[in-house]
This record gives sequence, structure tokens and C-alpha cells, in this order.
Amino acid sequence: MKKSCLPPLTGLLKEIIRITKLGGRGSKKELRRMTGKMGKILIDTSIIIEHLRLKNKKQTILYKLFQNKHSLFASILTHTESYAGKSVWEKESVRKHLKNILAGIKILPLEEITSEKAGEISARFNLEIVDAIIAATSIIHNLDLATLNIKDFKKVDGIKLFKN
Repeated sequence: MKKSCLPPLTGLLKEIIRITKLGGRGSKKELRRMTGKMGKILIDTSIIIEHLRLKNKKQTILYKLFQNKHSLFASILTHTESYAGKSVWEKESVRKHLKNILAGIKILPLEEITSEKAGEISARFNLEIVDAIIAATSIIHNLDLATLNIKDFKKVDGIKLFKN
């Protein structure tokens, strides 16, 4: 018998493979339950700003998202807005911390399809263009949106807001 050069499968991976082989609705539900902590989340600028401002980082939504192993994404506009704060340019330590945060987040470019959707969202829901682009990015990429600005985003059809 040929020896495998692959490392042994972890318990979670084995269980995911077992469940997917079962098929049916129950298995999909179980799979979602097991992998629920690994959701794909689009981060709004408010989440990054909260993290930079609060002294107790462990209380921030961003810290909790990283701890729960979510796949984190941000629009290029969130990236830009994060660097627009004065403290980022006045304090080297803040800029380094921001760079470290953004290193763990996949930055999504502004694409034509997202731009078009943002225009529609801005017109239909009377949303500022930057927020409309964030909303469109969330919808186009099928990502839950983590934001502290629930009031403006909840009125947008098709958006999924992340709940702690």
C-alpha cells in the first residue's frame, strides 16, 4: 500500500468531507453550522476607525472578527478612507497599526459592475456615493457587511448586514 505524503486531515476537515458526502438538506445545514465562524465579511471604515480609537482592542468588532477566523474584505474606498484620518499621519504607531490591520484584509478594487450598482443604490436609496459603493461591493461580491452605520445601510435592498 502506498503511503500518502499528505498530512493527516484535521477533525473539522474530516467532518466537513463526511457531511458533504451525505448530501441532502440536513448536511448543508450542518456544514453551515460548522463553518459559520468562517464567513466572508466586508468591513466598513467605521469598523476600522472603532478599532483604532478604542484602547481596549479586544472589545472591538474587528478584533472579534479576526479571532473568529472570518475572511475579511474591504473596498478600496474603505482602504482610502482609513488613511484619511489625521492621526494616521501624525502618529507613526497608528499608521503601522493600520498597515497591520489592512495586511489581514483583502482589498477589493472598484470594478465597473460595482460602480454601476453603486450609482443605482445612490439614486434609489439616497445614499452618499461612498456608502453606495460600499453597499454595491457587498452585494456584488455576496459579502455580509460589518458596519457601525446600520441606519444608512439597512434601507438598501439585497444587502446582508453582519450581526455580532
